[in-house]
Amino acid sequence: MASAADPSGPEGFRRPALHKTLSFRITVIYCLFLSIVILGFYTLLYRWHAHNTLELVDDNLRQVRAESAGSIPQRTQRLMQWVDGEGRVQKTSRALNGTDGRPRVLPIPIQHDDSRILEESFETVEVKGFDYRIRLASFPLAPAVGGGTLQIGYSLAAMDRTLSNYTTAMIVVFPLVIAITIVSGLSIAKKALNPITEITQTARRISAQNLSGRLSVSAAGDELDLLSETLNEMIERLEASFERTRRFTADASHELRTPLTSMRGEAELALRAERAPEEYKDTLGSILEEIDRLSSIVSDLLILSRSELRSDLSLEPVDLGDLLTDVHQHMRVLAEAQGLSLEAASFPSVEVLGDRNRLTQLFMNLVDNAVKYSPNGGAIRLELTPQENDAVVTIADSGIGIPQEDLPRIFDRFYRVDPARAKTITGNGLGLSICKWIVDSHGGSITAESTVGTGTTFTVRLPAEASAG
Repeated sequence: MASAADPSGPEGFRRPALHKTLSFRITVIYCLFLSIVILGFYTLLYRWHAHNTLELVDDNLRQVRAESAGSIPQRTQRLMQWVDGEGRVQKTSRALNGTDGRPRVLPIPIQHDDSRILEESFETVEVKGFDYRIRLASFPLAPAVGGGTLQIGYSLAAMDRTLSNYTTAMIVVFPLVIAITIVSGLSIAKKALNPITEITQTARRISAQNLSGRLSVSAAGDELDLLSETLNEMIERLEASFERTRRFTADASHELRTPLTSMRGEAELALRAERAPEEYKDTLGSILEEIDRLSSIVSDLLILSRSELRSDLSLEPVDLGDLLTDVHQHMRVLAEAQGLSLEAASFPSVEVLGDRNRLTQLFMNLVDNAVKYSPNGGAIRLELTPQENDAVVTIADSGIGIPQEDLPRIFDRFYRVDPARAKTITGNGLGLSICKWIVDSHGGSITAESTVGTGTTFTVRLPAEASAG
């Protein structure tokens, strides 16, 4: 039976459950918001219509009161009754008569203990015998027209039907609107978020063995494009880092294999037959030289392995003039032993923020490099020049020079110019890489200019500390 595709791989991309998707959550939030808006609008509309209708009814009741002149017309179809000052119903209109001919009584509002109405009032009441609500107005009457209270009722059946129709429409339309919103919202959200799914699928296809893939970027210029561009930049950095790591591993393996092969060959040759003590001594001496070379390579590799950690530096104010004076004194002996002159004028005092040991290593490496590639009788010049906010150090030699096509790569790890040009020069191709790391870690820059047969000039530029005062 065939095994199922890996759901975590690019081909077995597993979509999350619907209720866990971002589109579903966006739709739910939008529907909740829309529901609140619709219900709020319905409530406001309901209350507005009821309030306006009651105001119109109240105005109508006031008009009826004015037209009746405080009495109950004989043939009126209005719901009217007159209550005396003691709260007793003295007269009612025909409209209040029930089917049995007996009058129905409207509620008598009590505003004071003496049961008399002192000012007009309006209220909505339910009266036994009527299947609709009534808007009841109570008007105080002057003693000249008999005193007491005139009450007039108005049927609210029409208003209640309208409000009931609003509610019925709401009950029918609201679920339909929400259903349409959910379906359309999911569709729109899914379409809007499709680029995220594409980004996820593309990202899954990108691995350490295949970092050449890139996310597609549309011309919309939106947040998703910005996300894709950011991820592409990150992938480019990862690709460059992996490439450097692969190249570094291959070069390091090659550099370490060469001395190990040499030591193994010499040891095997020495064990094949009995030899004189002097020959064994020569073999051991050669092996010791290879061990020294291995130690140098391992030490330099350890330094470069920390090249990404600025915390490896111990930063403090350093007088670059004093430091270069010490470098000049130490390296002058080495230069003179090779028949070279190391020239330097007095160095000005320029303070930089740096690691004294690493800066010493930087300039000793550059001077040592100049000594290695300069012929007998040549000259090396070491200078320090303050320039605006920088300290500029130049190391110029009269050596064999570097071809222009090799200059861009001389700071790469293990890179060496054609060894046929300097067969007697030893080195592991890490010195200039270490120099560049030290300069970069101090926020500076290093450049090289060279002419074959004339010499090479290295220029180191470091940010200088602001002088006090």
